[in-house]
Amino acid sequence: MNEKVFEVLVALWVGPATAAAVREEVATSTGRVPPITSFYRALRSAHDEGWLDVIEGSEPESVGRPAQRYELTPRGREAAAREAARVRRLTSVVLGAQGGPGR
Repeated sequence: MNEKVFEVLVALWVGPATAAAVREEVATSTGRVPPITSFYRALRSAHDEGWLDVIEGSEPESVGRPAQRYELTPRGREAAAREAARVRRLTSVVLGAQGGPGR
């Protein structure tokens, strides 16, 4: 799973949100605002994988059509949990090496 897709899944972990809210959460959690094109590419990729669903017209915008909201599917939760475990394993290698021999 690519990092940007993982960031989208993590942002949706707590519940459904609009794309704007997801992008804002990604920016808050990572400390960087994702470029709009790569953000929407990640959102589309997660949807194509079956990791999130689109909830059409569930939150009205001030003007125009209702905003789409996104939510994790059960497969999306499983994929995010697997990726989090993989990242945790990799991180433990680095953290463990910091106090290892010759350091």
